[in-house]
Amino acid sequence: MPEALSDAEITRALGGLARWRGDATHLSRTVRLPAQEHSTLIGLVQRDVADLSDHAQFERRPDELTFTVTTGRPGAVTAPDVWLAERIEAAIATLA
Repeated sequence: MPEALSDAEITRALGGLARWRGDATHLSRTVRLPAQEHSTLIGLVQRDVADLSDHAQFERRPDELTFTVTTGRPGAVTAPDVWLAERIEAAIATLA
């Protein structure tokens, strides 16, 4: 099981992830995106996480999609969570 990141490590990781927010329990990002593009983005993210034990939860709202990245380890953010947030960000960039 991956080791939990310290608060300083999480802060440093968020510094490289513009528009992401988080704390010791999760990372999240809201994307303004037309509802008809939600499935495309979710599909891209699910493809990237297929081999990880991590997962990205998502919440759909009209013209908005929020991703929350949590580890299989409750109450902790780990290096794989940061990697997943980076992959989500890359997937978002492909839709721009």
